[in-house]
Amino acid sequence: SVSDENASPPTFTARLNTVDGRRIAAGRDFDSLGAVKKPGEVLVLDEAAANGLAAGLRGAQLSVSSVEQKPYTRRPYPPFMTSTL
Repeated sequence: SVSDENASPPTFTARLNTVDGRRIAAGRDFDSLGAVKKPGEVLVLDEAAANGLAAGLRGAQLSVSSVEQKPYTRRPYPPFMTSTL
C-alpha cells in the first residue's frame, strides 16, 4: 500500500471513564430521582469539577496506552434472501 508521508494520523473521539482509578458516574448510575445508586463505587463530578478536569486535559500531551480488539459480527437486514425471482 502507498502511504502519504504528510498525512496526519487518524483522529477519534475519546471518552474519559476513570479518574484516579474511580469510574466516573454516568446516567445508569442514578435512580429515577437523580440519587446515586451506589455512592462509594463511582465518582460524581459537579460542573465545576468537570470543567476543571477538562481544562487540565486541554493541551495535555496524550497517548494511547493500549488497544482492545473486540469481535465484530454484522448481520444482514431483512430480507435475508438476496436472490431475484
